Amino acid sequence: MKRTREKGFTLTELMIVCAIVGIVIVVIVGGSLGAANFWCTEEGVLKALQYRNPEVKSVSIERHIIAYSVVYAGVGRSKLLRYTLDTNLLFNYRFGDPEYLDPAVQ
Repeated sequence: MKRTREKGFTLTELMIVCAIVGIVIVVIVGGSLGAANFWCTEEGVLKALQYRNPEVKSVSIERHIIAYSVVYAGVGRSKLLRYTLDTNLLFNYRFGDPEYLDPAVQ
C-alpha cells in the first residue's frame, strides 16, 4: 500500500505561526497600553489640560466606570473648571467643553 502525502500544514507549523502572531499582538497592544495608562494618572490628565489651557495648575479626577470621568481643574487661585473626559474601550479620550464653577459652592 503506497502512502500519499496529504497537502496541508502540520500541527507544529500551525503552532509556530500562532506563537509568532501572539508575540506580535502582545508587542503592539503592550505599546498602546502604556499610552493609555498615562491617562489614568492625574499627572497625565494635568499635562493634557495644560496643553489645551496653559493656566491650569492642578487637577482632581472623579472617576466613573461606565462612560466618562469628571475632571476638576484649578486655574489660578479663584477659578475652577469642570471638564468631562469621555473614554471608550479603544482608549480614545476627548475632553468636553469646560464649565466655570464657583469654588465657594464646591
